Amino acid sequence: MTHTIQIAPTAEQIVVTDTAIHTNWNGGITYTAEGLNRYTADYLKESFAMAIALCSKRWQVQDLLNAHLHLNGIIE
Repeated sequence: MTHTIQIAPTAEQIVVTDTAIHTNWNGGITYTAEGLNRYTADYLKESFAMAIALCSKRWQVQDLLNAHLHLNGIIE
């Protein structure tokens, strides 16, 4: 039997809107920011998943996404 550890949501587990990126993965994480519509949904999904994989705290995910996307968003 093979077991897999998932450290971030897959693209299929992420939903992007004009002002938010959300996943129900790991209890749910939402990043909300004005200006997300400047980026493609695929790029935002990849960035969101990578930020989650790299960071152990929600505030770190927020800071990383803000720096990477040049936005002032919040994690909820």
